[in-house]
Amino acid sequence: MKHENYKRGNLIKWKLPESFRAREVFVVEEVPAGTTRGGHAHRTCTQILILLSGELEVSLEDRNGITKHSLRKNHEPIIINPLTWGTQLYLTEDIRLLVLCSEEFEESEYIRNYKEFKNIIQTKEVKKF
Repeated sequence: MKHENYKRGNLIKWKLPESFRAREVFVVEEVPAGTTRGGHAHRTCTQILILLSGELEVSLEDRNGITKHSLRKNHEPIIINPLTWGTQLYLTEDIRLLVLCSEEFEESEYIRNYKEFKNIIQTKEVKKF
């Protein structure tokens, strides 16, 4: 992440993996503080989370274990690779979370059952960005 300060305002730049191509982009906002979202994994989609404002805790689980991230605005983006179970706890009500997706929404691409997710990650390799 690179901050550039100008008289007319600040510019914040993030470098994304060269091989990543966003097919869909969305913003999550107006989520009540204390709400947990996510609770699923993707079979093939990679997502990049960029927190624009607020505070958020992200928990990611893959075949190597669980990692937790506390995000504040202008934090480095978080890459969620396929076959990674993700949850987000929204700590403040002013959150604006930009999400870049490598694929367009397709319900069949989601894994919403945690037991199914655990079975799948025991047998599949994951392409990471």
